[in-house]
Amino acid sequence: MKPTIDIHLLAAATGLLINSAWPAIAQVSHAPADRAAAEVSSDRHGPPTDVTRLPDGTVANTVWSGYVVTGSAFTSVYGSWTVPEVNCGSTLTTKSAFWVGIDGAGSPTVEQTGTSSDCNSGTPHYWAWYEFYPEDSVQVSLSISPADRMSAEVSYSNKQFLITITDETTHQTISTSGNPPHADPAQRISAECIAESPSVKVGTKIEPTILSLFGSASFGDDYTGVGGTCNASDSSASGPFGSFGNIEKYVLEDTSKTIVEAAPSPLSADGSSFSVSSSAINVTNLYGLPGTANVTILNSAGSQLLFTAINVPGSAGNTTPSEDVFLTGLKLAPGSYTFKIQATGSSGFGPGFMNFQLAGSPNISFTNGNSGLTYENQPAVSLPFTVL
Repeated sequence: MKPTIDIHLLAAATGLLINSAWPAIAQVSHAPADRAAAEVSSDRHGPPTDVTRLPDGTVANTVWSGYVVTGSAFTSVYGSWTVPEVNCGSTLTTKSAFWVGIDGAGSPTVEQTGTSSDCNSGTPHYWAWYEFYPEDSVQVSLSISPADRMSAEVSYSNKQFLITITDETTHQTISTSGNPPHADPAQRISAECIAESPSVKVGTKIEPTILSLFGSASFGDDYTGVGGTCNASDSSASGPFGSFGNIEKYVLEDTSKTIVEAAPSPLSADGSSFSVSSSAINVTNLYGLPGTANVTILNSAGSQLLFTAINVPGSAGNTTPSEDVFLTGLKLAPGSYTFKIQATGSSGFGPGFMNFQLAGSPNISFTNGNSGLTYENQPAVSLPFTVL
């Protein structure tokens, strides 16, 4: 059975304009196979922030989505996932990461390795990395593509962590060893398989990023065919995550803590597999006459499922900064829907109008394409779409 889709609303101002053309098919960027063995990355994959424990036991936060087991003296975690494809149908830079690791849930370090599915100014970029947080993240020389089956292990022995990441599709493997800094010794009190909205280091500051449109990420043997994943071992237990008495589901919320951006499915019957859903419709580079834009999503019967009013900055000369709107949070089962956006502002120059670009995550399909949809001088747009 296919998972339901989450569709939410988050608005943030940017300085982008939409006068340039938007290609329907973006180029794909990979970490070159012949680059040096590793290089420092500005991405950061730290512990969850703004943590809230909900009445049902779910852990809401602004960084992680997936499953975490807690205990003592963890010696290994072994996981697998399928690299999700991202839709980069805008000029935005967005990020998403998928990894396994030890620590981070209640401790200041994270020993981890994984892959990232990013958009660099509209171009997809897939790459692999490891990190002994709070040390720098390090990009490694694996050539990663969407749908590649990955496996990774973090183990602890002889006072040192060993990290191994393997592309099971291309049979590339890289291993390294190390520890977090002595000022923050590893506590080894948790193990996790996670989809993440990473941060990025800008100068001396750590800044949040916009989550990529990755649709769905699948973890564990049921999806990858890699046996024994997602499994962990600590001082008292060894086996799939579902066999641990202390297991927690993490959901990723936006910074307002009102909208779920990514959430895991229930664990499989054997306790080893799950998927994380993060589907969205992005309206980017939105500007027009002063006023508002109303967004509505309708089901096939015409019933209103979502309505929101967005303040649209702009002027008759279209010179003001644009606004980006990310629609997620409404649970949509697979099926047919209609997206509507209408300008309601007006001035002495006439009725309101909008310029904007539209894109959907890979499991949302618009009737006339899924990226590169550019609209100019539109008072209203009505566009059917399908949740796959």
